[in-house]
Amino acid sequence: MNKFFAHTRSIFDTKASLFLPVLLLIYLCSHLPYMQVPASGNHVWRQCNTLAVARNYYEEDMRILYPRVDKRYNKSGITGPQFTAYDWTLAAIYKVFGFSETAHRWLSLFIMMAAIWAMYLLAFQYSGNRMISGVAASFLAFVPELYYHSINAVPDILSFAAMLWAWFLGRKWVQTGNNWACIASAILFALAGMVKMQFLVAGIAVGVEFLSARKFGLKRMFQSTVLILIAVIPTIWWYSYAANLVKIYGLHEFVHAMRHARNMLEFFTILGQTLFLDLPETLVGYGFLVFFVFGIWISKKYWMQFPGLLAYAIGCALFYFLVQYQFIHHGYYAIIFFPIFALTVGVGFYKISQTRYALLLAFIWIAPFWAWMRMHQNWEIQHSRYPAAFVRQSFRDSASKLSDSATRWVVGPDETGCVYFYFLHAKGYPWDTPNIATDALAKYHEQGAGGFITNDTVSLHKAAGNLKLVKVGEVDGFIWYRIP
Repeated sequence: MNKFFAHTRSIFDTKASLFLPVLLLIYLCSHLPYMQVPASGNHVWRQCNTLAVARNYYEEDMRILYPRVDKRYNKSGITGPQFTAYDWTLAAIYKVFGFSETAHRWLSLFIMMAAIWAMYLLAFQYSGNRMISGVAASFLAFVPELYYHSINAVPDILSFAAMLWAWFLGRKWVQTGNNWACIASAILFALAGMVKMQFLVAGIAVGVEFLSARKFGLKRMFQSTVLILIAVIPTIWWYSYAANLVKIYGLHEFVHAMRHARNMLEFFTILGQTLFLDLPETLVGYGFLVFFVFGIWISKKYWMQFPGLLAYAIGCALFYFLVQYQFIHHGYYAIIFFPIFALTVGVGFYKISQTRYALLLAFIWIAPFWAWMRMHQNWEIQHSRYPAAFVRQSFRDSASKLSDSATRWVVGPDETGCVYFYFLHAKGYPWDTPNIATDALAKYHEQGAGGFITNDTVSLHKAAGNLKLVKVGEVDGFIWYRIP
Protein backbone atom coordinates (compact mmCIF):
# COMPACT_ATOMS: atom_id res chain seq x y z
CA MET A 1 0.00 0.00 0.00
CA ASN A 2 2.82 2.38 0.89
CA LYS A 3 4.41 1.66 -2.50
CA PHE A 4 1.13 2.60 -4.21
CA PHE A 5 1.08 6.04 -2.55
CA ALA A 6 4.79 6.50 -3.23
CA HIS A 7 4.14 5.78 -6.91
CA THR A 8 1.20 8.20 -6.93
CA ARG A 9 3.43 10.94 -5.55
CA SER A 10 6.25 10.15 -7.95
CA ILE A 11 3.99 10.16 -11.01
CA PHE A 12 2.93 13.74 -10.38
CA ASP A 13 6.49 14.73 -9.46
CA THR A 14 7.86 13.63 -12.84
CA LYS A 15 9.71 15.99 -15.17
CA ALA A 16 7.44 17.90 -17.52
CA SER A 17 9.16 16.36 -20.57
CA LEU A 18 7.85 12.98 -19.42
CA PHE A 19 4.68 13.85 -17.54
CA LEU A 20 2.99 16.18 -20.04
CA PRO A 21 3.21 13.91 -23.13
CA VAL A 22 1.73 11.01 -21.15
CA LEU A 23 -1.05 13.16 -19.68
CA LEU A 24 -1.93 14.61 -23.08
CA LEU A 25 -1.89 11.19 -24.70
CA ILE A 26 -4.29 9.79 -22.08
CA TYR A 27 -6.45 12.89 -22.49
CA LEU A 28 -6.56 12.47 -26.27
CA CYS A 29 -7.26 8.73 -26.15
CA SER A 30 -10.13 9.19 -23.67
CA HIS A 31 -11.91 11.37 -26.25
CA LEU A 32 -11.23 9.24 -29.33
CA PRO A 33 -14.52 7.24 -29.21
CA TYR A 34 -16.48 10.49 -29.61
CA MET A 35 -14.46 12.37 -32.21
CA GLN A 36 -16.78 11.33 -35.06
CA VAL A 37 -19.97 12.42 -33.30
CA PRO A 38 -21.52 15.63 -34.70
CA ALA A 39 -22.40 18.46 -32.32
CA SER A 40 -24.56 17.07 -29.52
CA GLY A 41 -25.43 17.15 -25.84
CA ASN A 42 -25.71 20.01 -23.39
CA HIS A 43 -25.48 23.48 -24.96
CA VAL A 44 -25.79 22.00 -28.45
CA TRP A 45 -27.49 25.25 -29.48
CA ARG A 46 -24.28 27.20 -28.74
CA GLN A 47 -22.23 24.67 -30.66
CA CYS A 48 -24.56 24.87 -33.67
CA ASN A 49 -24.43 28.67 -33.72
CA THR A 50 -20.62 28.55 -33.80
CA LEU A 51 -20.61 25.84 -36.46
CA ALA A 52 -23.14 27.73 -38.58
CA VAL A 53 -20.95 30.84 -38.57
CA ALA A 54 -17.96 28.70 -39.60
CA ARG A 55 -19.89 26.99 -42.40
CA ASN A 56 -21.21 30.32 -43.67
CA TYR A 57 -17.67 31.68 -43.83
CA TYR A 58 -16.71 28.58 -45.80
CA GLU A 59 -19.68 28.66 -48.18
CA GLU A 60 -20.39 32.37 -48.58
CA ASP A 61 -17.63 34.78 -47.61
CA MET A 62 -14.31 34.21 -45.82
CA ARG A 63 -13.96 37.83 -44.70
CA ILE A 64 -13.72 37.56 -40.92
CA LEU A 65 -15.34 40.95 -40.38
CA TYR A 66 -18.68 39.72 -41.74
CA PRO A 67 -19.88 36.73 -39.68
CA ARG A 68 -23.22 35.24 -40.75
CA VAL A 69 -25.82 33.11 -38.97
CA ASP A 70 -28.52 30.82 -40.39
CA LYS A 71 -31.46 32.44 -38.60
CA ARG A 72 -31.37 35.45 -40.87
CA TYR A 73 -35.02 36.06 -41.84
CA ASN A 74 -34.88 37.91 -45.20
CA LYS A 75 -31.53 39.53 -44.42
CA SER A 76 -27.91 38.77 -45.29
CA GLY A 77 -27.26 36.92 -42.02
CA ILE A 78 -24.52 39.31 -40.91
CA THR A 79 -24.58 39.96 -37.17
CA GLY A 80 -22.24 40.88 -34.32
CA PRO A 81 -21.02 37.93 -32.22
CA GLN A 82 -17.83 37.74 -30.18
CA PHE A 83 -14.67 37.87 -32.32
CA THR A 84 -14.97 34.81 -34.54
CA ALA A 85 -11.36 33.63 -34.46
CA TYR A 86 -12.48 30.08 -33.63
CA ASP A 87 -15.21 30.04 -36.27
CA TRP A 88 -12.95 31.49 -38.96
CA THR A 89 -10.12 29.04 -38.16
CA LEU A 90 -12.57 26.16 -38.50
CA ALA A 91 -13.74 27.58 -41.84
CA ALA A 92 -10.12 27.75 -43.00
CA ILE A 93 -9.75 24.05 -42.09
CA TYR A 94 -12.84 23.35 -44.22
CA LYS A 95 -11.21 25.20 -47.11
CA VAL A 96 -8.10 23.02 -46.89
CA PHE A 97 -9.60 19.62 -46.06
CA GLY A 98 -13.24 19.98 -47.10
CA PHE A 99 -16.32 20.38 -44.92
CA SER A 100 -16.65 17.99 -41.99
CA GLU A 101 -19.21 17.78 -39.20
CA THR A 102 -16.49 16.64 -36.80
CA ALA A 103 -13.46 18.79 -37.67
CA HIS A 104 -14.36 21.12 -34.80
CA ARG A 105 -13.75 18.33 -32.30
CA TRP A 106 -10.12 18.00 -33.36
CA LEU A 107 -9.62 21.75 -33.43
CA SER A 108 -11.04 22.12 -29.92
CA LEU A 109 -9.05 19.17 -28.59
CA PHE A 110 -5.73 20.58 -29.80
CA ILE A 111 -6.59 24.00 -28.39
CA MET A 112 -7.31 22.40 -25.03
CA MET A 113 -4.07 20.42 -25.12
CA ALA A 114 -2.26 23.73 -25.57
CA ALA A 115 -4.22 25.10 -22.58
CA ILE A 116 -3.19 22.14 -20.39
CA TRP A 117 0.45 22.69 -21.37
CA ALA A 118 0.15 26.38 -20.47
CA MET A 119 -1.47 25.51 -17.13
CA TYR A 120 1.48 23.31 -16.23
CA LEU A 121 3.97 26.07 -17.07
CA LEU A 122 1.95 28.70 -15.22
CA ALA A 123 1.60 26.50 -12.13
CA PHE A 124 5.32 25.79 -12.13
CA GLN A 125 6.03 29.49 -12.59
CA TYR A 126 4.07 30.22 -9.42
CA SER A 127 5.04 27.22 -7.29
CA GLY A 128 8.38 25.96 -8.59
CA ASN A 129 7.01 22.52 -7.70
CA ARG A 130 6.56 19.77 -10.29
CA MET A 131 3.95 17.92 -8.23
CA ILE A 132 1.72 20.97 -7.89
CA SER A 133 2.14 21.70 -11.60
CA GLY A 134 1.37 18.13 -12.63
CA VAL A 135 -1.79 18.00 -10.54
CA ALA A 136 -2.89 21.45 -11.78
CA ALA A 137 -2.50 20.32 -15.40
CA SER A 138 -4.36 17.10 -14.60
CA PHE A 139 -7.19 19.12 -13.10
CA LEU A 140 -7.58 21.04 -16.33
CA ALA A 141 -7.62 17.77 -18.27
CA PHE A 142 -10.25 16.02 -16.16
CA VAL A 143 -12.46 18.60 -14.49
CA PRO A 144 -15.83 17.40 -15.85
CA GLU A 145 -17.17 20.67 -17.28
CA LEU A 146 -14.04 21.28 -19.33
CA TYR A 147 -13.59 17.61 -20.18
CA TYR A 148 -16.93 17.82 -22.00
CA HIS A 149 -16.43 21.16 -23.71
CA SER A 150 -12.86 20.33 -24.72
CA ILE A 151 -14.15 18.75 -27.95
CA ASN A 152 -17.11 21.09 -28.47
CA ALA A 153 -17.42 24.09 -30.77
CA VAL A 154 -17.42 26.74 -28.03
CA PRO A 155 -15.19 29.80 -28.53
CA ASP A 156 -14.53 30.03 -24.78
CA ILE A 157 -11.83 27.36 -24.94
CA LEU A 158 -9.82 29.36 -27.48
CA SER A 159 -10.10 32.46 -25.31
CA PHE A 160 -9.16 30.40 -22.25
CA ALA A 161 -6.07 28.89 -23.88
CA ALA A 162 -4.95 32.30 -25.17
CA MET A 163 -5.41 33.77 -21.69
CA LEU A 164 -3.29 31.08 -20.01
CA TRP A 165 -0.42 31.57 -22.43
CA ALA A 166 -0.75 35.36 -22.17
CA TRP A 167 -0.66 35.11 -18.38
CA PHE A 168 2.42 32.87 -18.41
CA LEU A 169 4.26 35.10 -20.88
CA GLY A 170 3.14 38.23 -19.04
CA ARG A 171 4.67 36.96 -15.82
CA LYS A 172 7.81 36.05 -17.73
CA TRP A 173 7.96 39.64 -18.95
CA VAL A 174 7.52 40.94 -15.39
CA GLN A 175 10.38 38.73 -14.24
CA THR A 176 12.80 39.32 -17.13
CA GLY A 177 11.71 42.40 -19.08
CA ASN A 178 11.93 40.39 -22.31
CA ASN A 179 10.48 42.35 -25.27
CA TRP A 180 9.15 39.32 -27.11
CA ALA A 181 7.42 37.99 -24.02
CA CYS A 182 5.74 41.38 -23.61
CA ILE A 183 4.54 41.54 -27.23
CA ALA A 184 3.41 37.91 -27.33
CA SER A 185 1.53 38.33 -24.06
CA ALA A 186 -0.19 41.48 -25.37
CA ILE A 187 -1.29 39.81 -28.62
CA LEU A 188 -2.63 36.75 -26.80
CA PHE A 189 -4.47 38.92 -24.29
CA ALA A 190 -6.02 40.79 -27.22
CA LEU A 191 -7.16 37.49 -28.75
CA ALA A 192 -8.54 36.27 -25.43
CA GLY A 193 -10.43 39.49 -24.80
CA MET A 194 -11.84 39.82 -28.32
CA VAL A 195 -13.16 36.26 -28.28
CA LYS A 196 -14.57 36.50 -24.73
CA MET A 197 -14.02 39.74 -22.84
CA GLN A 198 -13.99 38.20 -19.35
CA PHE A 199 -10.71 36.42 -20.05
CA LEU A 200 -8.89 39.74 -19.91
CA VAL A 201 -9.07 39.37 -16.13
CA ALA A 202 -5.68 37.63 -16.11
CA GLY A 203 -4.24 40.90 -17.38
CA ILE A 204 -5.15 42.38 -14.00
CA ALA A 205 -3.08 39.64 -12.36
CA VAL A 206 -0.08 40.50 -14.53
CA GLY A 207 -0.58 44.22 -13.86
CA VAL A 208 -0.70 43.73 -10.09
CA GLU A 209 2.46 41.64 -10.19
CA PHE A 210 4.19 44.29 -12.30
CA LEU A 211 3.31 46.94 -9.72
CA SER A 212 4.40 44.64 -6.88
CA ALA A 213 7.78 44.10 -8.57
CA ARG A 214 8.40 47.88 -8.43
CA LYS A 215 10.46 47.88 -11.62
CA PHE A 216 9.46 51.28 -12.98
CA GLY A 217 12.31 52.08 -15.35
CA LEU A 218 11.60 53.89 -18.61
CA LYS A 219 11.83 50.69 -20.66
CA ARG A 220 9.43 48.81 -18.36
CA MET A 221 6.91 51.65 -18.33
CA PHE A 222 6.99 51.81 -22.13
CA GLN A 223 6.56 48.03 -22.37
CA SER A 224 3.65 48.04 -19.93
CA THR A 225 1.93 50.81 -21.91
CA VAL A 226 2.34 48.87 -25.15
CA LEU A 227 1.02 45.69 -23.51
CA ILE A 228 -2.10 47.45 -22.19
CA LEU A 229 -2.84 49.22 -25.48
CA ILE A 230 -2.40 46.09 -27.62
CA ALA A 231 -4.49 43.99 -25.24
CA VAL A 232 -7.35 46.40 -24.58
CA ILE A 233 -7.88 48.53 -27.71
CA PRO A 234 -8.69 45.60 -30.09
CA THR A 235 -11.16 44.23 -27.53
CA ILE A 236 -12.98 47.55 -27.20
CA TRP A 237 -12.91 48.01 -30.97
CA TRP A 238 -14.33 44.57 -31.72
CA TYR A 239 -17.30 44.80 -29.37
CA SER A 240 -18.07 48.30 -30.63
CA TYR A 241 -17.84 46.97 -34.18
CA ALA A 242 -20.06 43.96 -33.30
CA ALA A 243 -22.70 46.27 -31.80
CA ASN A 244 -22.57 48.36 -34.98
CA LEU A 245 -23.07 45.24 -37.13
CA VAL A 246 -26.20 44.41 -35.14
CA LYS A 247 -27.45 47.96 -35.57
CA ILE A 248 -26.78 48.02 -39.33
CA TYR A 249 -28.05 44.54 -40.24
CA GLY A 250 -30.76 44.18 -37.60
CA LEU A 251 -29.97 40.66 -36.39
CA HIS A 252 -29.75 40.22 -32.60
CA GLU A 253 -28.55 36.63 -32.38
CA PHE A 254 -25.77 36.98 -29.78
CA VAL A 255 -26.11 38.55 -26.35
CA HIS A 256 -23.44 40.99 -25.13
CA ALA A 257 -24.90 41.92 -21.78
CA MET A 258 -24.52 41.23 -18.06
CA ARG A 259 -27.26 39.09 -16.54
CA HIS A 260 -27.07 39.28 -12.77
CA ALA A 261 -29.55 37.92 -10.25
CA ARG A 262 -32.75 39.95 -10.27
CA ASN A 263 -33.38 39.78 -6.52
CA MET A 264 -31.84 38.40 -3.32
CA LEU A 265 -33.85 35.18 -3.41
CA GLU A 266 -32.60 34.43 -6.92
CA PHE A 267 -29.07 35.42 -5.90
CA PHE A 268 -28.92 32.91 -3.04
CA THR A 269 -30.71 30.22 -5.06
CA ILE A 270 -28.14 30.40 -7.84
CA LEU A 271 -25.27 30.66 -5.34
CA GLY A 272 -26.53 27.52 -3.61
CA GLN A 273 -26.75 25.66 -6.91
CA THR A 274 -23.21 26.71 -7.79
CA LEU A 275 -21.65 25.80 -4.44
CA PHE A 276 -23.52 22.64 -3.50
CA LEU A 277 -24.50 21.08 -6.82
CA ASP A 278 -22.31 22.31 -9.68
CA LEU A 279 -19.04 22.75 -7.76
CA PRO A 280 -18.60 19.18 -6.48
CA GLU A 281 -20.15 17.52 -9.51
CA THR A 282 -18.87 19.35 -12.60
CA LEU A 283 -16.79 22.43 -11.68
CA VAL A 284 -14.30 20.50 -9.52
CA GLY A 285 -15.38 16.87 -9.65
CA TYR A 286 -15.44 14.32 -6.87
CA GLY A 287 -11.96 13.05 -7.68
CA PHE A 288 -10.43 16.46 -7.00
CA LEU A 289 -12.82 17.64 -4.30
CA VAL A 290 -10.85 16.55 -1.22
CA PHE A 291 -7.71 18.28 -2.55
CA PHE A 292 -9.71 21.38 -3.43
CA VAL A 293 -11.16 21.69 0.07
CA PHE A 294 -7.82 20.98 1.74
CA GLY A 295 -6.10 23.38 -0.65
CA ILE A 296 -8.47 26.21 0.27
CA TRP A 297 -7.90 25.59 3.97
CA ILE A 298 -4.12 25.21 3.80
CA SER A 299 -3.30 27.89 1.23
CA LYS A 300 -5.37 30.81 2.53
CA LYS A 301 -2.40 32.14 4.49
CA TYR A 302 -0.23 32.13 1.34
CA TRP A 303 -2.54 34.28 -0.81
CA MET A 304 -0.83 37.55 0.06
CA GLN A 305 2.44 36.12 -1.28
CA PHE A 306 0.84 36.12 -4.74
CA PRO A 307 -1.06 39.39 -5.16
CA GLY A 308 -1.64 38.61 -8.84
CA LEU A 309 -3.53 35.42 -7.97
CA LEU A 310 -5.53 37.28 -5.36
CA ALA A 311 -6.42 39.96 -7.93
CA TYR A 312 -7.44 37.25 -10.40
CA ALA A 313 -9.65 35.54 -7.81
CA ILE A 314 -11.35 38.83 -6.95
CA GLY A 315 -11.88 39.55 -10.66
CA CYS A 316 -13.47 36.12 -11.13
CA ALA A 317 -15.76 36.63 -8.15
CA LEU A 318 -16.86 40.01 -9.53
CA PHE A 319 -17.54 38.42 -12.91
CA TYR A 320 -19.65 35.73 -11.24
CA PHE A 321 -21.85 38.29 -9.50
CA LEU A 322 -22.24 40.39 -12.64
CA VAL A 323 -23.39 37.48 -14.82
CA GLN A 324 -24.68 35.13 -12.12
CA TYR A 325 -27.95 34.44 -13.91
CA GLN A 326 -25.99 32.81 -16.76
CA PHE A 327 -24.61 30.19 -14.37
CA ILE A 328 -28.03 28.55 -14.06
CA HIS A 329 -27.69 26.87 -17.46
CA HIS A 330 -24.24 27.85 -18.75
CA GLY A 331 -21.61 25.82 -16.94
CA TYR A 332 -18.88 26.84 -19.37
CA TYR A 333 -18.99 30.37 -17.93
CA ALA A 334 -17.15 28.86 -14.94
CA ILE A 335 -14.08 28.07 -17.06
CA ILE A 336 -12.61 31.38 -15.96
CA PHE A 337 -12.31 30.01 -12.40
CA PHE A 338 -10.36 26.91 -13.38
CA PRO A 339 -6.77 28.27 -13.14
CA ILE A 340 -7.41 29.20 -9.49
CA PHE A 341 -9.14 25.88 -8.86
CA ALA A 342 -6.27 24.00 -10.53
CA LEU A 343 -3.63 25.69 -8.38
CA THR A 344 -5.72 25.14 -5.24
CA VAL A 345 -6.10 21.44 -6.04
CA GLY A 346 -2.38 21.19 -6.76
CA VAL A 347 -1.45 22.78 -3.43
CA GLY A 348 -3.94 20.57 -1.59
CA PHE A 349 -2.54 17.41 -3.18
CA TYR A 350 1.04 18.43 -2.40
CA LYS A 351 0.31 19.27 1.22
CA ILE A 352 -1.64 16.06 1.81
CA SER A 353 1.26 14.07 0.36
CA GLN A 354 3.43 15.39 3.20
CA THR A 355 1.03 14.32 5.95
CA ARG A 356 -0.06 11.10 7.56
CA TYR A 357 -3.26 11.31 5.49
CA ALA A 358 -1.50 10.30 2.27
CA LEU A 359 -4.16 7.62 1.86
CA LEU A 360 -6.34 10.41 0.47
CA LEU A 361 -4.07 10.70 -2.58
CA ALA A 362 -5.88 7.71 -4.06
CA PHE A 363 -8.89 9.95 -4.72
CA ILE A 364 -7.09 11.55 -7.66
CA TRP A 365 -7.47 8.36 -9.69
CA ILE A 366 -11.23 8.81 -9.49
CA ALA A 367 -11.01 12.11 -11.40
CA PRO A 368 -10.68 10.85 -15.01
CA PHE A 369 -13.31 8.14 -14.46
CA TRP A 370 -15.76 10.60 -12.91
CA ALA A 371 -15.22 13.08 -15.76
CA TRP A 372 -16.06 10.36 -18.28
CA MET A 373 -18.98 8.95 -16.26
CA ARG A 374 -20.53 12.38 -15.76
CA MET A 375 -20.14 13.64 -19.32
CA HIS A 376 -20.00 10.77 -21.83
CA GLN A 377 -23.77 10.56 -22.23
CA ASN A 378 -23.69 13.97 -23.94
CA TRP A 379 -21.95 12.34 -26.90
CA GLU A 380 -24.38 9.42 -27.20
CA ILE A 381 -27.24 9.47 -29.70
CA GLN A 382 -30.01 8.94 -27.16
CA HIS A 383 -28.84 12.05 -25.26
CA SER A 384 -28.10 14.24 -28.27
CA ARG A 385 -31.00 16.65 -27.48
CA TYR A 386 -32.31 16.73 -31.04
CA PRO A 387 -34.04 14.28 -33.42
CA ALA A 388 -32.03 11.08 -33.85
CA ALA A 389 -32.07 11.52 -37.64
CA PHE A 390 -29.62 14.43 -37.34
CA VAL A 391 -26.86 12.06 -36.28
CA ARG A 392 -26.99 10.12 -39.55
CA GLN A 393 -24.78 11.37 -42.35
CA SER A 394 -27.24 10.10 -44.97
CA PHE A 395 -29.97 12.31 -43.50
CA ARG A 396 -27.74 15.38 -43.40
CA ASP A 397 -26.67 14.84 -47.01
CA SER A 398 -30.28 14.50 -48.20
CA ALA A 399 -31.39 17.51 -46.16
CA SER A 400 -28.59 19.62 -47.59
CA LYS A 401 -29.74 18.85 -51.15
CA LEU A 402 -33.36 19.74 -50.40
CA SER A 403 -32.58 22.93 -48.47
CA ASP A 404 -31.18 25.00 -51.30
CA SER A 405 -29.52 28.16 -49.99
CA ALA A 406 -31.44 30.45 -52.35
CA THR A 407 -34.69 29.76 -50.48
CA ARG A 408 -35.56 31.32 -47.14
CA TRP A 409 -37.24 28.57 -45.13
CA VAL A 410 -39.41 28.66 -42.03
CA VAL A 411 -37.78 25.97 -39.88
CA GLY A 412 -39.10 24.25 -36.78
CA PRO A 413 -40.58 23.87 -34.33
CA ASP A 414 -37.21 24.42 -32.62
CA GLU A 415 -36.97 26.52 -29.49
CA THR A 416 -33.22 27.08 -29.97
CA GLY A 417 -33.65 28.86 -33.29
CA CYS A 418 -30.39 27.39 -34.60
CA VAL A 419 -30.06 23.58 -34.15
CA TYR A 420 -32.60 22.64 -36.83
CA PHE A 421 -31.24 25.33 -39.15
CA TYR A 422 -27.75 23.91 -38.84
CA PHE A 423 -28.49 20.20 -39.31
CA LEU A 424 -31.03 20.85 -42.07
CA HIS A 425 -28.54 23.18 -43.78
CA ALA A 426 -31.25 25.81 -44.11
CA LYS A 427 -31.46 29.57 -43.74
CA GLY A 428 -34.43 31.75 -42.98
CA TYR A 429 -37.10 32.26 -40.34
CA PRO A 430 -37.40 30.69 -36.87
CA TRP A 431 -40.41 28.66 -35.80
CA ASP A 432 -39.87 28.51 -32.05
CA THR A 433 -42.90 26.65 -30.67
CA PRO A 434 -45.56 24.30 -32.11
CA ASN A 435 -48.28 26.85 -31.35
CA ILE A 436 -47.03 29.47 -33.78
CA ALA A 437 -49.67 31.99 -34.79
CA THR A 438 -51.15 32.00 -38.29
CA ASP A 439 -50.41 35.68 -38.72
CA ALA A 440 -46.73 35.06 -37.87
CA LEU A 441 -46.40 32.53 -40.71
CA ALA A 442 -48.26 34.87 -43.04
CA LYS A 443 -45.90 37.68 -42.09
CA TYR A 444 -42.89 35.48 -42.84
CA HIS A 445 -44.39 34.70 -46.23
CA GLU A 446 -44.88 38.40 -46.96
CA GLN A 447 -41.23 39.03 -46.04
CA GLY A 448 -40.01 36.43 -48.51
CA ALA A 449 -40.26 32.98 -46.92
CA GLY A 450 -40.37 30.45 -49.73
CA GLY A 451 -41.21 27.30 -47.81
CA PHE A 452 -41.36 25.26 -44.62
CA ILE A 453 -39.21 22.50 -43.16
CA THR A 454 -40.83 20.66 -40.28
CA ASN A 455 -41.36 17.36 -38.53
CA ASP A 456 -44.67 18.61 -37.08
CA THR A 457 -47.11 18.71 -39.97
CA VAL A 458 -50.14 18.87 -37.67
CA SER A 459 -49.02 22.20 -36.19
CA LEU A 460 -47.99 23.46 -39.62
CA HIS A 461 -51.33 22.79 -41.31
CA LYS A 462 -53.14 24.21 -38.29
CA ALA A 463 -51.18 27.48 -38.47
CA ALA A 464 -50.72 27.75 -42.25
CA GLY A 465 -54.19 29.19 -42.77
CA ASN A 466 -54.82 29.99 -46.44
CA LEU A 467 -51.20 29.41 -47.48
CA LYS A 468 -50.92 26.85 -50.26
CA LEU A 469 -48.23 24.27 -49.53
CA VAL A 470 -46.55 21.98 -52.06
CA LYS A 471 -44.58 19.03 -50.70
CA VAL A 472 -41.18 18.78 -52.38
CA GLY A 473 -39.37 16.25 -50.23
CA GLU A 474 -39.38 14.06 -47.14
CA VAL A 475 -36.54 12.47 -45.19
CA ASP A 476 -36.91 10.56 -41.92
CA GLY A 477 -40.02 12.39 -40.78
CA PHE A 478 -38.95 15.86 -41.91
CA ILE A 479 -40.97 17.33 -44.78
CA TRP A 480 -40.06 20.17 -47.12
CA TYR A 481 -42.94 22.32 -48.39
CA ARG A 482 -42.70 25.15 -50.88
CA ILE A 483 -45.11 28.06 -51.14
CA PRO A 484 -45.97 28.57 -54.84
